[in-house]
Amino acid sequence: MSQASRSAIFLLTFWTCGSAVWAEDFAAYVRASPDFRRVRQDPGILLNRWDHWVLMPWRYRWGRPYDDSLAAAMKQAGFNGGFCDHGPGSDSEIHEKYGFLWYLDHAAGKGDLHLKDVSRKDREGGVRPVCLLDPQVRRRLTDKVTRAVIAAKQYSTRAAYALDDEISWSTFTSPCRWDNNPATMADFVQWLARRYGSEEAVRRQWGPGASLLGRRMATPDDFLSLYGRPWPEWNLSPLCDGWSYMDSQLLNLVGELVDFANRIDPETPCGFVGGQCPSPYGGYDYAKIARKVQFLEAYDIGCTAEIMRSFNPANRMPLVQTAAPDQRTARSEWFNWYYFAHGNRGVIAWAEGWFGPGRDMLPAGASVKRLADVSRILIGAQWVHDGVAIYYSHPSIQVSWFIDCHAHGRTWINRSSSLNNQHASTVAAFWAWTKLLEDARLQYNFVSYADVLTDGIDPGQYKVLVLPRVLALSDQEAEAIRDYVRRGGHVIADHLVGLFDQHGKGRSAPVLGDLFGNAAAPPVGPGSLFGGTLLTETDPERYWKGTFLDAAVDIWPKCRRANGFVIAQRDQPAFVRRTVGEGSATLLNVSVMEYLRHRAGDPDRARSARRPLVEVLEQAGARPRLSLAVGEAEPVRAEAVYWQKGDRLYVLVVQNPLRFAAEGGEGGVEGLSFATVPLTVRFASPKEDVRDERTGRLLGNGIEFTTDWKQSEAAILSIRQ
Repeated sequence: MSQASRSAIFLLTFWTCGSAVWAEDFAAYVRASPDFRRVRQDPGILLNRWDHWVLMPWRYRWGRPYDDSLAAAMKQAGFNGGFCDHGPGSDSEIHEKYGFLWYLDHAAGKGDLHLKDVSRKDREGGVRPVCLLDPQVRRRLTDKVTRAVIAAKQYSTRAAYALDDEISWSTFTSPCRWDNNPATMADFVQWLARRYGSEEAVRRQWGPGASLLGRRMATPDDFLSLYGRPWPEWNLSPLCDGWSYMDSQLLNLVGELVDFANRIDPETPCGFVGGQCPSPYGGYDYAKIARKVQFLEAYDIGCTAEIMRSFNPANRMPLVQTAAPDQRTARSEWFNWYYFAHGNRGVIAWAEGWFGPGRDMLPAGASVKRLADVSRILIGAQWVHDGVAIYYSHPSIQVSWFIDCHAHGRTWINRSSSLNNQHASTVAAFWAWTKLLEDARLQYNFVSYADVLTDGIDPGQYKVLVLPRVLALSDQEAEAIRDYVRRGGHVIADHLVGLFDQHGKGRSAPVLGDLFGNAAAPPVGPGSLFGGTLLTETDPERYWKGTFLDAAVDIWPKCRRANGFVIAQRDQPAFVRRTVGEGSATLLNVSVMEYLRHRAGDPDRARSARRPLVEVLEQAGARPRLSLAVGEAEPVRAEAVYWQKGDRLYVLVVQNPLRFAAEGGEGGVEGLSFATVPLTVRFASPKEDVRDERTGRLLGNGIEFTTDWKQSEAAILSIRQ
């Protein structure tokens, strides 16, 4: 037996028996716990019949079945997909007749995995109307899945099963809907003891909060007094552990239902639709989600599209988006091409207004057909990044949510998912870093805390590791980052890195203080951050109707600045870079949120603002492989993405606005253009056998190539590697 096999058996025994006597070994927990076990994600089930881009009209609001003449007209016009609800019916027969790929929604019904009423008046959450541990609930779910999948598997055009829409252990990602059911409380205590090694270790970690153990879940109300204390005195462990447990309770059940569907139909991927923003409430830890599903539609709130694209093994898992309402517009055309360029396999388009028994919808089919035909070239392709990784730390998302609520105080319970989507500091950090990198012509992957704990970070693969508002790090994650830097990696942290452990307990000194040279920095406390009044740079309580950019308007003028960015820790220097081993560590001590305002309204200022960060990236070895020009000017808010398939590299150029997505629709999109313009692509090194994939024209060899770019779609070049 190999050493790896012996280690795996030991870890499984550790998790099952819970007999370890030490405090939590975070890496062992991630390796051995069912919370991180992957469902089947091999190419046989994930690629299968879904071999082209598909538009699937979601006809819930239309409320009429197809008729044969409409379906025939749709097929001729170029439409290629459909949708069924709860179980196949007459629609499925029409889909089958005309070859429309379709997904089955609500395969597990509605009401168990999705709650309509968050009941926010109960600040302690009460008892969730549906306990996900109840054997009767689980039997009801598996019975529904059994009936739905058996009925659907007779159709060759079935493409995926969605267990439910907008699943959550609360409602969406709103507070609070804890489940204080006795069965859940008993299981929570056992889960904690297995994770930490013993119940005594839990009590030591929780401190005074251990008085809640076994009685009820902790809520933010239990910790509001901490806002007036320095962060080393904070201990959010009971709160963060409760969030993490509820995430696992829901997502482990999702994984079990996916496995169950696979046993009935091993050829069709299963997951859910209506995915939410990364958040402490509702079950939206994407490190866990990515391991529990084979199919996903998640609203692109807080960079979920890029996060899941990064966590998707070899881009095999079908990922789709909720599409813009009217598919007849150039704006919708851009939407579809943009998400195709980022790895999506289709869209679920609300069939409201534009889609119905009339024929005025049919012209949209031509755009569907163009994209579906082109999409086949990227099926099975591998995303190509430029050596940049962005750290996904769900413990940091949890801690940051509580810090953001400083502005709300006791009204934290009204921080609904729609408000949090527009105001979360972690959402702002993700958006700012991704758009800054894309504007610098650099592509990246998110890397999750779970993967870093099990696999580390390879400096041969990633030259740069960005830590975006990574407030919470375990000792083991910190050591993995140190090891990465010692071996030649370069880490860039924006601010306040590692001031909490993985459970939300404050540290007396930053866990990576030795790396960044700030181990002796004074502890963070009231008055020491941003404008000196709130613990964040935004005031979502006052500006709740806007976005995080609006909510910063009163605070930014009170902040110190460095290189055009707002300083986070007021009494500390900014942009400190240190050589460590064969690598380097840069602590910016700034927020990059404001970059998003610059790029929306003043491209020259945005270019100036990102220049110092681009210099840090270039010094670390992350350099763009090309530049873009429209006429003589660099295009504003354009992006180049790369996919490798066989011996060819595909370069797709799309418009790249910031999109404030929303749960109930498309959300706001800034500054789109729909002209056809001459696009010049200048590579950093000579290329051979370059081809324009939209026209089939051979462009030959060289460094600079020009093509026509219809800006509502994508320009596509391919290069022989």
